[in-house]
Amino acid sequence: MAEAAWHAQDPRRASGLKAWLKAAETAPSHRRGQNFLIAPEVADAIVRLVPPGDVLEIGPGVGALTLGLLEQGHRVVAIEYDRRLAALLSQWALIYAKPLTVVVGDAVSLSWRELASQEGLEVPLTIVGNLPYYISAPLLAKLWEDGVSWGRAVLMLQREVAERLVAEPGEREAGAISALVRWVGRPRWVRVVPPHAFYPQPAVHSAVVTIDRAPSPAAPWWAFRDAVRAGFQFRRKTLRQALARGGRGQIGSERAERVLRMAGIDADRRAESLTMAEWIELAQAIAAELEGGLEHRGL
Repeated sequence: MAEAAWHAQDPRRASGLKAWLKAAETAPSHRRGQNFLIAPEVADAIVRLVPPGDVLEIGPGVGALTLGLLEQGHRVVAIEYDRRLAALLSQWALIYAKPLTVVVGDAVSLSWRELASQEGLEVPLTIVGNLPYYISAPLLAKLWEDGVSWGRAVLMLQREVAERLVAEPGEREAGAISALVRWVGRPRWVRVVPPHAFYPQPAVHSAVVTIDRAPSPAAPWWAFRDAVRAGFQFRRKTLRQALARGGRGQIGSERAERVLRMAGIDADRRAESLTMAEWIELAQAIAAELEGGLEHRGL
């Protein structure tokens, strides 16, 4: 396709998107959660949130965000699962001076850290993505489990997930993700994106959030993760019951009560009531108990 034609078929607009899909001989896949952004003003607003530097883009689709990132002078490495879209998306590398690398693969199973190293991306990089609703949780988990060096994440998510993400631990809307994301950064709500901004239209609203990297708390990650997951896995139970049944090795009621007492937390409280500071205290107590430290401290 000639350069002028590529510019005319802007994938950020409905007409351009449909032309791209036709060229790729494909259609949006419901199974893969493909809802493509067709609101240029939203795409531009998302790109403006990206600081200078290299970008790892998750699920670029037909390039609604990729195009803006290249226009702003970013180097982009994009992970796309759909081979037909990936082949078409690579054509933008012929037009823009900044490099674009499209990697065909599953963004959940690929190591972002290894990919960034292989492609020579400058770190800390920015992670950008319109995350498919059905795999948003495992993709978010990559932020604190993958080990890639990033400074900011700019993400579009299902509104309900975004609300839990930005909720402060201890608030009614909070869930496990509210605490886990704060291990690595500070989330911020940006804007709601209505269904008509996508093709095809999803059944729910979306939202844009940013997460800025911050130092992790002074507590063992495994203990913090296990405490949070156990607490919310059994969120209708008291913390004594939740910790006894979930987490590392199912520690039992006696130990659960002991670590809660050590952390200064009422054993009859529930997970959604704990603040971030209390989760950290609890993680420290669990680590000390399971690593044999509590006995040495006379507890």
